[in-house]
Amino acid sequence: MRYLTTLVFPPYGMILAERFGSAVGCVLLETLALATWRYGIGGALHAVCMLWALNALSGHDEAQRMRRFGRDVRRYRLFGR
Repeated sequence: MRYLTTLVFPPYGMILAERFGSAVGCVLLETLALATWRYGIGGALHAVCMLWALNALSGHDEAQRMRRFGRDVRRYRLFGR
């Protein structure tokens, strides 16, 4: 569901990925996309925002997965001491 809402409104995906500075830049880019929509460039700008936000969101998910894995490894002391 998070990825679907990111496709519609990319700055929301940036907020979910905890990248607040990038979310501001994405809002500005989306505003420019809406302003230039009828000239054909708006669709391309929206696509760039979507890809940027999806990349940020998937990177955030992967970082959380790795944090959980590291916590589990430390808890069970599978490696070391």
